Amino acid sequence: MKPIKVSYDKIKYDERHDILHVFLGSPIDAFADEEFPGIYVSRNDDTNDIVGLTIIDYTKKKQLLKNYFPNIFK
Repeated sequence: MKPIKVSYDKIKYDERHDILHVFLGSPIDAFADEEFPGIYVSRNDDTNDIVGLTIIDYTKKKQLLKNYFPNIFK
């Protein structure tokens, strides 16, 4: 897997609800599946590439994210 860099302007954290949104690239048509409890992975409709993540209860899932998505969460 090729490492990618995510700039902070593509990460939005809702502190009140503890939800993290990560956007990878420009907005496109995508679908999202809950691949882990409370972790939704958005994929490009055409290529199935990951284009974003939505993490509910982010502060409780930090270590899990580092393990499963090391190129995004360091």
